Amino acid sequence: MDPDSVGRIVSTENSPVVVLANGPFPTHPIPLKILKSANTLICCDGAADKALKNGLKPKVVIGDLDSVKSDLSALEVEVVHLKSQDNTDLEKTLQWCVEQGIDHVVVIGATGTRDDHTLINLMLLRYFNSQLKIRIVTDFGTIYCVDDKKQFNTLPGQRVSLIPLDKDVRIMTTGMKYQLKNETVKSITQGISNIAVNNTISVTVRNGSVLVFIAHC
Repeated sequence: MDPDSVGRIVSTENSPVVVLANGPFPTHPIPLKILKSANTLICCDGAADKALKNGLKPKVVIGDLDSVKSDLSALEVEVVHLKSQDNTDLEKTLQWCVEQGIDHVVVIGATGTRDDHTLINLMLLRYFNSQLKIRIVTDFGTIYCVDDKKQFNTLPGQRVSLIPLDKDVRIMTTGMKYQLKNETVKSITQGISNIAVNNTISVTVRNGSVLVFIAHC
């Protein structure tokens, strides 16, 4: 189906588009709640089978369609067949979201099956960070890419890890036990397992990008 035939999808901060990738289906209440409350669910290829098996109906299925087994023709589901083998189904889906003017996206099912897919999916956070307000939610936490300044709602005691993606990146934090004051980290692991001490934290980044991992409570 021509992607242009899909009706306009509206996304907001409080009602983002939810993208289900073809990793393991989540078991934690937080990603499950996001899936079940999604106004718009987009599945990457074979993830459509997992959604349907768990009582969820995608609005759109996107990919090269080499994995999906369900008969989508029997459902009111838009199918966007993108045959290219030069990128993954998740990258195809996120690029399609950009082209459709969708700007708030939550990705679920992006980790846990293949290490190479997990790593590249985390890198896609950075790749699309300037085009989408995007986060990955797993059974363990929520992952963001920050390259300017972002504030997060947290609970005191919640674990927060910062992983720099650039050598000379400078980081400033507030609301955490171990603060960074516009400084570079001494080692790539220095930012692991920090602790939120307030109901909000902030991360300001200069000269690069940082992955922010906020563990579920």
